[in-house]
Amino acid sequence: MSTPAPSKVLVTGSVNGAIGEFFRKIDKLNGKNGPFDLLLIAGDLFDESGDDTEEVKELLGGSIKVPINTYFIAGVNPLPSSVLEKVNGNNPSGEIAENLTSTCGVMKTSQGLKIAYMGGVPEGFVPSVPNPTDEAEEKNENEDNSDVNRKRVHYTKDDVKSLIKTANSESGDGIAMVDALVTYNWPLGVTRLSNQPFNSSKSVSEPVSRVCHELKPRYHFSSGESLYYEREAWYYSDDVKIGKSPNQHKHYTRFIGLGGLKTPTKTKWLYALNLTPLSSIIQNGGANDPQPPKNATGCPLRIFDSSEDANGNTNGNKRKAEDLDGGDGATNPQNKMAKRTPPDGYICRKCKKPGHFLRDCTDAEKEPSTPPEGYMCKICKNPGHWIQRCPERVSITYIEGEGPGEGENEGPTSLAHKPPPESYICHACNQPGHWIQNCPERISRSKDKKKHQEISNCWFCLANPDVNKQLIVAIGDEAYLAMAKGGLVADNNNSSDESTYTSPIPGGGHMLIIPISHITNLRDPSTMKFLTDKPRHFANISTEAWSDCNNDISRFKKALTECFAKFDCAPVFFDICRNANHQHSHIQVVPIPISKKQEIRQFFQKIAKDESVILKQDFHENPYFGFFRVDLPDGDAPLICQIPPRAYFNLQFGRHVLAKFLGMPKREDWKACVLEESDEIKATQNFTEAFKPYNFTL
Repeated sequence: MSTPAPSKVLVTGSVNGAIGEFFRKIDKLNGKNGPFDLLLIAGDLFDESGDDTEEVKELLGGSIKVPINTYFIAGVNPLPSSVLEKVNGNNPSGEIAENLTSTCGVMKTSQGLKIAYMGGVPEGFVPSVPNPTDEAEEKNENEDNSDVNRKRVHYTKDDVKSLIKTANSESGDGIAMVDALVTYNWPLGVTRLSNQPFNSSKSVSEPVSRVCHELKPRYHFSSGESLYYEREAWYYSDDVKIGKSPNQHKHYTRFIGLGGLKTPTKTKWLYALNLTPLSSIIQNGGANDPQPPKNATGCPLRIFDSSEDANGNTNGNKRKAEDLDGGDGATNPQNKMAKRTPPDGYICRKCKKPGHFLRDCTDAEKEPSTPPEGYMCKICKNPGHWIQRCPERVSITYIEGEGPGEGENEGPTSLAHKPPPESYICHACNQPGHWIQNCPERISRSKDKKKHQEISNCWFCLANPDVNKQLIVAIGDEAYLAMAKGGLVADNNNSSDESTYTSPIPGGGHMLIIPISHITNLRDPSTMKFLTDKPRHFANISTEAWSDCNNDISRFKKALTECFAKFDCAPVFFDICRNANHQHSHIQVVPIPISKKQEIRQFFQKIAKDESVILKQDFHENPYFGFFRVDLPDGDAPLICQIPPRAYFNLQFGRHVLAKFLGMPKREDWKACVLEESDEIKATQNFTEAFKPYNFTL
């Protein structure tokens, strides 16, 4: 049986009432990249007022044209009265205007796509209201709020059950054959197990998580967080598969969170894809469905006990959240501890109050970042920081010259340091003379496997097929230059806020200098010669290879300095080296106005002092410590902060300081600054052209 041609589908986040502008953009996009078969709006079409605005009237009257067959769901905003009348009236199709349909439940398109929708917010949702100044204001405020809340669309526990039952009425290979699930809320737990962590808190929903887990859609689109977030695909369990041998594979879901058209931060708000009906793929034995991506994870979703309500509320001894198909959820003893209430009589040692365990004490957040006057660190005998944050803090085994080995128990008294008896045979290589944990063949296999896994999941390895190649500007012999995704600075073409600093450099100029090889840090290995008797996480490059790579990096630094100077800017270079669990190293480059280059050092030192980060120009090299380093354009020595093993350090510290220095703290989070792919390509092209006179790779 032949598989039908895939449908061209366009999905967007919230429109937020900009109806005319939105459909004009869609019409232009459809003419340029279409025609699209379907448009799905995974959020609010109307604004937060719920009023029948002029644009609402023009839409319902036909003055605003809808160019594509479009389906929208309810979000958090109330629906205008005129729209509610059409939705709740004698109109089974749900069409409120030509080509525009409000929908819920399950729909099958003419192309065979099965799409499930669950719009609105959970039953019982009440928006937060400001504290009133007196009883009269409180009464009026709550009355107004109740009226608005009545216009909202809410889903209940019964709605969740009905949607799941309807979707499962037609199934294949044990799944509901849903091609796309569209909801406003994000599913609870979706960011767990991901290498792209994001603290979703504004609009997560346990009922949505339950629906997603039951329906197992190929794609799940939501817009409740108003930010773009494309999570790695996840699979469900070993027995949830589609297709037949030899094409059988685990079924998986991709989650896409979308921004909105009118949001304070410019973020990606639309997503286009070609989609073949899952029912057709299953009928053809899975022959046309790609295998799960290599970076797919276990299912991150979390659901509550069925005795709880649709919003996951509990009381008494009811069970709380469960993790589905893997993870570290309710079965983890530490998580159980976090969910328990302490026994009567328990007093927290930190705040001297009952009601919570020490590890859950919120007073920990109130601890001052700097110690009181007179406090002296007992390790380095200097004031200004707590002993826990002392850069010279190190265990006795390090002081004695025994750095942390790769094994948990490796040390001067461990078995690994004693020779095995003559009769001992290593089970890995069947040779005598060494313990199995020191077997060179076993270590080599482990390193090769680890390196392959690192490269296949690495954002910066050119060997990874998923690397963002549209951001690459130049490739040298040992390093390459790329635009930063979600760059801190933007040029006039991509700035979303006129009040913030805009870079005169085409494309913005926030760059990354990246080694081509998968190097875990840029530390000079020649200074670590005395450590080569033991395998080290940071000793993954020879002195010669490091020299070649460093040569390319130095040339890129020089070229960027000259290029930025043409636009009256100077570069700030910063990088971080961690002593463990660090991926592909790179150097970030951010331009600042050349007129401010004498101010940046003092600003870095001030922020560092305020946040108990110790920056020094001279320090004693400690091979067991990581470090943060920033090279400033004032010509003086770099500032360096040493990072002890297992110590916390904000990996975004460099960007955090520069965002404040340039007066745009809202751009500190790179995820809030991600451009649409077409804008990324244009920005890269613009910078590449400006960089051409300085590009030594041409």
